[in-house]
Parts: sequence; structure tokens; C-alpha cells
Amino acid sequence: MNHPSTLDIALLDRLRAADGFVTVESLGHAPTATRDALRALEAFGFKLAWHPYQGVAYAGPADRLCPDQIEHQLDTQRIGRRIAVWQRVASTNELAAHASATPANEGLVILAEHQTA
Repeated sequence: MNHPSTLDIALLDRLRAADGFVTVESLGHAPTATRDALRALEAFGFKLAWHPYQGVAYAGPADRLCPDQIEHQLDTQRIGRRIAVWQRVASTNELAAHASATPANEGLVILAEHQTA
């Protein structure tokens, strides 16, 4: 399965807002595309519970930061319009300095799960 470059966070929000299991068909107009988007969320690490008759339910957050989810919840025009999350880096400042050489990275926010320097 090909994973989309961005996760469908609006779909995740609808699933989280549901009270328990919901059918895949109730989450989107195209069940195959909705199922693929749910599988991509699950592959990223979001916990979903699947039931053969009742559908799918949100079962928990991912164990790592999700840049798509952070960007989705921000209402920003410049700072934070793009988020980069690294699992482990020496220094986020070094990454930011390197990224600043490219104008397309204006407003980029760099986060790390673990920093060594």
C-alpha cells in the first residue's frame, strides 16, 4: 500500500469524535479511500480498533509526534505552517540553521523526540 505524503487528520478527528465504533462508510464518501487513509493513520502509529461488523474505533494516540496533526491544529500564516519532526538529532538549532539557507523553509519549526547535544 502506498502511504499518502500527509495523513488525513480531519478523518482522525471525525473518528476521535465518534462514540465508539463507526462504519467506514459513515466516515467518508469513498470507502476504499477512507479505509486506505485509516490504514495510513494506523501505520503511522495511531491505535485503531477494528470490528468485522461494527467498523472502526479510535483506540489511542501515536507514540510519536505527528507533524500533520500539529500543522492541522495550528492557525498560522508563517511560523509553524510546516513542521519537521525528527526522532533523534544532535541539535535542532543546527538543523534549523541548515534549513534556513533555503527560502522555502521560512517558518519551518523543527522538533525532536530526543536531542543529544
